[in-house]
Formats: sequence, structure tokens, C-alpha cells
Amino acid sequence: MSAAVSRSALRVARIVRTAAAPLASPLSISSSRAAHLGNVASTISSQRSSDATRTFQTLDRSKTIFSAYTIFKGKAALQISFAPPEVKLSPNGHYYKVANVGAAILKFAPAVPNQTRKYDWDKSALIHLSPTEMGSVLAYDGTGVVSCYHDPNLGSAEQGSVRKEFKIQRAEKGGFFFSLTVTSAQERANFVQPVSDAEMAVIKTLFERNIPDLLCLSSITPKVASDISEPN
Repeated sequence: MSAAVSRSALRVARIVRTAAAPLASPLSISSSRAAHLGNVASTISSQRSSDATRTFQTLDRSKTIFSAYTIFKGKAALQISFAPPEVKLSPNGHYYKVANVGAAILKFAPAVPNQTRKYDWDKSALIHLSPTEMGSVLAYDGTGVVSCYHDPNLGSAEQGSVRKEFKIQRAEKGGFFFSLTVTSAQERANFVQPVSDAEMAVIKTLFERNIPDLLCLSSITPKVASDISEPN
């Protein structure tokens, strides 16, 4: 009886030792191997960064880099970009003066009928929003309507011949509607673009970050204007 108890005790002891022993992970590696893999990853990352730098350095700096945020929907596309401020040399040639502040350019294009993700940019219409008008968009909390009215020919003999009306209002099912109506003696074009809450957040972030640049209050390089014209 005592021999049976002893054998049982030995089996229990072996089980306990086996359970207490650390398990060998199939993913475990030596410290030297880990260091080697770390060096490889660092080399790859450095190479990619170097390649990206060389690619950027090979750009022709005399050419403008066009960048825009575009929202594509079923009936229209909305493209948002920014026009830099324009400065003019002072009469004494000692400094530059801001002639025109920059603006956000909102460009609407209708969808091509019966074609997916195709838009007719030749039939597009645009409006320039001033920094103050961009501030109205930033302050908009979904209550009421944001409205901007422009006359591209204001102050000229053609004043009143073209009228642009831009609006933002909250959609009943969430998100927003951006609309642009262009009225002239020849035609009336109307664009309505749904904008989601996430897209609105991006637009507000872009506006907030660009307003100092558009006012020439940052390190952005402005456009030296020879022929100053008011944005529309």
C-alpha cells in the first residue's frame, strides 16, 4: 500500500514540475537574433526615407505642386484647394505689401450621366471663400444656415450680371449639404453636394490650418502679383 502511495506521489511531483516549467514559445528568439532583426528593420526604414528624400529632391521646383481635397458623391464632386495671398512691392522698393489675401477655392462639378465616378469638370463652377467666410464655416455648429453671396463683377460695368450664392446647412439624416447656385442672364446652374460629418471635420481642419497662410501671417511664400484681381 505504501509503495502504491509512493508511486502516486512521484507521478504528482512530475506533473507539478512539468506544469511549473516555462513553456518554449514558437516565436521566441535569442537576444542576438532579435538585435539582428532590429538592425535589418532600421536599415529598411532608413532606405525608404532616403529614397523618399531623393524623390522629393528631384522635383522641378519651378513647377507648382497642385494639391486638393476632393469629395466624390453620386451626383457631383466637390474639390477644395487654396489660392495663396498676393503681395506687391512698395513704391520705395523696401518691402512687400499684401495686395490680396488668399482664399479657399470650392469647385463643384456635375457627375457624368450613367458613368460611375466620372465628373464633367468642363461644366464646373467655383467660388472663392475669404478667410472671414472660412471662419463662418469653422463657427458653424449645424444650427441655421451659412450663406455667402458673391458678385464676381462687383465694381465694374458688368456688376450684377453674375451672382453666386453658397450655402451650408445641416442634413436631416446627418452630415451637411454644400450648395452653390450661379445665376446669370444666360443660365442658372445649381450644385448640391452631401458632406459627411467626417468630411466636414477634414474641411474645418484644412480651413483652420490655412487661414494664417492666406493672411500672409506665416512662413508661406506668397504670390508676387503684377496684375491684381479680386477673387470671385
